[in-house]
Amino acid sequence: MNLRTIIGLCFVVPSLCLFLSAQQNKKPVTNNDVVKMVHAGLPESTIVLSLESNDTDLDTSPQALIELKDQGVSPKVMDAMLAAASRKKSAASAPLATSPSTEGAASGTVTSPEGRALIAKVVENLGGKEALAKVRGTRVVSARQGKIQGTSISMETEITMLFPDRLYMTSKAQQFSSTTAYVQGRAWMNLNGKNQNLPPGAQEEVDKAIKLSQIYVAQHADDPAYAFVAKGSEKVGDVDTAILEITTGSFQSRWYVDPKTGELKRVSRMAGGTGAAPMVATFEYADWRVINGVKVPFKVMQSGGLNLTDEVKTFEINPAFDESKFANSGGTQPATTVNTPPAPATAAPSGNDLEGKTFPAGGNWTFELSSDKLTGAAYGILELKADEQVTDGIATDYPRFIIMCGGTAASPRWINSKLISPVVLGMGDTHSPLSGSSQQFVILRADDKMHTHAWNIADDFHVLFVDKGATKEFTGSTKARIQFRDAGGHNQVAIFSPAGLDKTRAATVCGDIMK
Repeated sequence: MNLRTIIGLCFVVPSLCLFLSAQQNKKPVTNNDVVKMVHAGLPESTIVLSLESNDTDLDTSPQALIELKDQGVSPKVMDAMLAAASRKKSAASAPLATSPSTEGAASGTVTSPEGRALIAKVVENLGGKEALAKVRGTRVVSARQGKIQGTSISMETEITMLFPDRLYMTSKAQQFSSTTAYVQGRAWMNLNGKNQNLPPGAQEEVDKAIKLSQIYVAQHADDPAYAFVAKGSEKVGDVDTAILEITTGSFQSRWYVDPKTGELKRVSRMAGGTGAAPMVATFEYADWRVINGVKVPFKVMQSGGLNLTDEVKTFEINPAFDESKFANSGGTQPATTVNTPPAPATAAPSGNDLEGKTFPAGGNWTFELSSDKLTGAAYGILELKADEQVTDGIATDYPRFIIMCGGTAASPRWINSKLISPVVLGMGDTHSPLSGSSQQFVILRADDKMHTHAWNIADDFHVLFVDKGATKEFTGSTKARIQFRDAGGHNQVAIFSPAGLDKTRAATVCGDIMK
């Protein structure tokens, strides 16, 4: 089974996956988006939240409204569309305003009496002000299960949340292991041993996960930085819940509360930020238990961009934590660099004194001579960096095409070619009939010839192994493009200029194997 960096993020911090998916498809909400959400069965209140939280490009003409009604869009949702269109029109014609304060509910929302009464009932249900005030942090160990791209995945997660601005998470699955850390506005991840900083928007999603967590919000029930407004009702299961809209700064969430008991049944909120396509995350809770006087759910079910279920194994209040982990786990690995080569030699490099050094090999290619540590047999490494970078919103770098070959005239020649991707690769489409390895279908366009190949995916989810036929197509072209799929399901295209390879230099260790 194959996984890449974004898939790791999707299971480790689900809201980051929603953020990244939204960034890949940044666009305002349209009539078509609304119809899709209705047909997907999203609750009215969730669709309204999407319209209130995102940029819009809506057609609210009489004919469009009639068509929306025919598509099953409710009057409540159409009213929200009209309100969103009106807000956009007013904003376009209004004079420039001064920057809003970041304190309090920056949107100008004010707590309503009904909202204050509802959050007070939630606070009492969770254990009361006194018990909640003693909570400085939590540690939750859970078994997480879910599906991405049709593949079921199980993993164990341990999340330590230290209020108000630190989070540390470890995750282990058959496909990957990871550590995610967030401290005072900076977030990073180590996935399968590779460190990388998370982009600002993803960092904001982690901050949002803390600021909108149940205990933290309940602790700030009387904080003017939080606004609580009652927004009607909606049925969740067999319960007619009261909707409580919570706003703090630019963050907003909706809680669906049993008005009789104050028990939280559902939470929905947007991920991706203003201007992104609507990505709604919905969480439902069950199996509530009391830990140190505080009521917490031992089962959490997420739907929307992802379908995940967390079964809590242990829940700790105010856990001991090694603060040095925040200092030791972060930082981005330096980008791979190529040593500045000496002036081209007229003869191909050879000999142990040249081993490990990089030389030009014609065009944009470089050449390195190495040897097998066990047998001492020499082999060569030809490398070509892509013309342009690719990005998945997490990693941004140049793909590389590498050809390794060795052997002598008296021993079997061998060749091993691979495409190294800076972004995590997507799931496999098929399996090798020989090795059983997972393979992804890729498209190689060599000049004006285009072929589809099935390439094996390496265990680190950053390498595709290239067959010999494709290697010949690639090296024989002037311009080559390789389309592959990333973990988010998006097509990436690596563009190369293979022309100019010095075949004489390649023949030093490759012989005529590439002919």
